[in-house]
Amino acid sequence: MDLALETRKPAEVRADVLVLGRHADDRRPPAEITAVDRALDGLLTRALASEKFEGKPGQISYVHTGGKLPAERVLVVGLGPHRRDRRSRGDAEPVRRAAAAAVRRARDLGAASIAVFMPPDGLSPRDRAQAVVEGAWLGTYRFEKYLKEKNSKVVRSLTLLEPDRRSAAGAREGLRLGRVWAEATCLTRDLVNEPANVVTPTFLAGRAGEIAREGGLTLKILERDDCATMGMGAYVGVAQGSQEPP
Repeated sequence: MDLALETRKPAEVRADVLVLGRHADDRRPPAEITAVDRALDGLLTRALASEKFEGKPGQISYVHTGGKLPAERVLVVGLGPHRRDRRSRGDAEPVRRAAAAAVRRARDLGAASIAVFMPPDGLSPRDRAQAVVEGAWLGTYRFEKYLKEKNSKVVRSLTLLEPDRRSAAGAREGLRLGRVWAEATCLTRDLVNEPANVVTPTFLAGRAGEIAREGGLTLKILERDDCATMGMGAYVGVAQGSQEPP
């Protein structure tokens, strides 16, 4: 998935699907959503009302723009209530979950390019961007290595919208961190989803070596005698039933 940062307003961005986050307790929509609705002659407001959209976590509603916006569809996703107390204001999980739900739905609609705007709600530009990338990446994860027919619906590009240019540097760092964490998590999922006869101790040691070389890290691999010396009796005992070293 290609990642990009745009400082343009949501109503100006070209994408297959434009994702907008909205809180459940907003007295009025954020200015960015209002501008999109105005360009659509109130279509978004009418659609949200007819579908009884309340902004609950993960709730989704979308409309076709009919050429009135550069984006083909606008999808609104619920973020739940604003995080008002100190303890929860820095919690990025609602954004992460909303991004996962929205991007997954957009992908299932056939979108290859997706642009996402999430209101700040106490999160730093970096944390907000990181949460969006992690949610989008992990929410669309699929393990299809052994499938004869792979799903053709794939998100090719994700654009994070940060209209405030002063926040662009922080958001860009969030994109980088989000990619690192998401790729690492997907690698772990791939290893877990592989059959045990593929991901052997030897295989894991080799993969760890590749990661260490790529990242300039030091790697120490424990052999059977090392494990025994460290008192890892149960681990060594289980390995005795295999032709593979522990």
